[in-house]
Amino acid sequence: MSEKLDGIRAYWNGKNLLTRQNKIINAPKYFTKNLPPFELDGELWSKRGDFENIQSIVMDKTPTKKWSEIKYMIF
Repeated sequence: MSEKLDGIRAYWNGKNLLTRQNKIINAPKYFTKNLPPFELDGELWSKRGDFENIQSIVMDKTPTKKWSEIKYMIF
């Protein structure tokens, strides 16, 4: 059994992080620079009970320094 993460679902298409609705997540370049050129599925997450903070960081149009709190947990 694995823990249910309460974050933002994110699909990596090899070029961009996308929401379930196929909207681009504006992650900073340093966050995605080492992701592979193939598809991944996962969750953008920081810690338990932090959904509102995660959502405010991830869904912001302009990435901020707060992205350093976010991890991409691949399924």
